[in-house]
Amino acid sequence: MFWNKGKLIEIFETSNKLKSLKIVTAFFSQYGLKLMQECIERNKLTKDKVKIYLSEEFNIKNPAILLEELCKIAKVYIVSKEKLHAKVYIFEYQDMTEVSYGSANLTRGGCEGNLEFINKEVLIDDTRINLFINYCENASIKVSSEVIEAYREKTVELQKLYHFNKRISNQIASIFGNDDPFVEADYDLLNKFFVFEDYETLFPKNQTDKSNPMGKRRENIRGKMEYINDILVPKFKKLNLHNHWSKKNLTSLLFPNFYNHNRVGWIGIRYGKHEKEVKFLNTHYGLGKKNEDYSSFQKHACMQFSVVSNGITVGLFHSVANDAIDRGYLHDHIDNKSQEIINHIKSIKGEEFIWYIYDGKNDRNLKTFDFDTEDPEDFISFYKSNDRDGFESFMIYHMEPDDINLTSAGTIAKIIEHKVSVLLPLYESIVFRPQF
Repeated sequence: MFWNKGKLIEIFETSNKLKSLKIVTAFFSQYGLKLMQECIERNKLTKDKVKIYLSEEFNIKNPAILLEELCKIAKVYIVSKEKLHAKVYIFEYQDMTEVSYGSANLTRGGCEGNLEFINKEVLIDDTRINLFINYCENASIKVSSEVIEAYREKTVELQKLYHFNKRISNQIASIFGNDDPFVEADYDLLNKFFVFEDYETLFPKNQTDKSNPMGKRRENIRGKMEYINDILVPKFKKLNLHNHWSKKNLTSLLFPNFYNHNRVGWIGIRYGKHEKEVKFLNTHYGLGKKNEDYSSFQKHACMQFSVVSNGITVGLFHSVANDAIDRGYLHDHIDNKSQEIINHIKSIKGEEFIWYIYDGKNDRNLKTFDFDTEDPEDFISFYKSNDRDGFESFMIYHMEPDDINLTSAGTIAKIIEHKVSVLLPLYESIVFRPQF
């Protein structure tokens, strides 16, 4: 009997000369798929020698993709006539059958992160375990292309459920003093551009840290972001979108200070007005003396991508809390531009953007507008009622740390370019850009 973390991984990795493999698991993830693939390849098992039985809700993040990959290497069943909760792993060898069972699902959490209990034994007689497998199979539907497509059609709803569950889990954890957005075992980031340490740097427990080691970790994130920026700059210049003209101000500030309420919870790179535009408008609005400091650029609406504590965001940052140039402009012109703005909002439906009214001082979201689910006609009243001085105002698209787009600087730049291109017409409608 075992409760040490990593035992299930060891069981899989030490299985050699297998005759067949049967798996029953309520939950399953990309991490579990990788363990299976390595085991199957090492033992040269054909598809007919591998069976896996899953619950209906085995994965709410990317079930269709997982089922497609599983069907390449195994016979796959969804147990639909019973509520599957069992976790059983049957390794059949030429001369014996070995079974491991307990609480551990075939997920990263089940293998590495959670406190689990596993019992492992050699079966002298496998009759009863085979009766259980047969029962599971009789209570199942074999996965077909139709089943996969049915899951695919529910992708958006399932991902929203995933994010909701994650948010509630974090809120419950905070009751017990744990404000970490996630633990390392939640995601497989082995082949991702940003790794656990990057996100952990921005966890609440580290946001006020002014030490040199934490400063170096933030600098490391900045360095990675610069690689992405180098890819984007020539593309965005063609869209008349520009970085801050001073390289030292390329990213948001990396140390706790007055501007970020003495906490570094995110690091972003902005793309917006040209230096000439910014300085002209700053002088016009009486901010000329700040032309060279950090705040001179951030007072203006911009496109932005950021590393945050729970992933990567891309969006349109419209207004800082105070002295935001484009807040006043939009409030003055929103009625005349309302139909134009509504039309642009209709064009971004399905791109998973949400507008936030955010209280930076107290680090809390006050109001949101979901562009995928809410009526575009309602945005005008939402903005006029909720956007005001003292609060930040922005819209973002959020990616989880293990999102498929976060593999390399190139893939990240590609999704940023797409999202910015989609937002550009709306940006041009709600931002004051002088013509020279």
